[in-house]
Amino acid sequence: MKINANRWWRLVAVVLLVTAGSLLVILPHWLRFGRKSLTPLVLDGRGRLPGGPAPDTMLLLYRLSLVSDPELGSDILRLGLVESLNLDSLGNVRVVLGLTTPYCPFVEPLGRAVLETLVNTPGVNGVTVRVDPQIRVRR
Repeated sequence: MKINANRWWRLVAVVLLVTAGSLLVILPHWLRFGRKSLTPLVLDGRGRLPGGPAPDTMLLLYRLSLVSDPELGSDILRLGLVESLNLDSLGNVRVVLGLTTPYCPFVEPLGRAVLETLVNTPGVNGVTVRVDPQIRVRR
């Protein structure tokens, strides 16, 4: 039995597409159970402009809207990366950020940008930023 060239290329294309589809299904599971850990990054800082009244949550949200994701270029509030924002009466701020993908290469720059923005907010005494790669943004 002789296969013409057109049918042969079609068979090769189908085999390649099935292999690529299988890899796309298996790859996230393989990465999840791979050797690289998904530990959260925790950054702490002291306020540079302490004193005075503690800022309100709206000011903190405005300041966070000025921080943009280095890869996507949009601000972190619009992307939904801010999982929680807590402010106590002493001016201590705790922020938990999620990521769009668990193995995002911009975890540290993103966390540092949020930390720098919040420590430069008047009235903030202390800041804790936790970037958790296991929290995924749902759109």
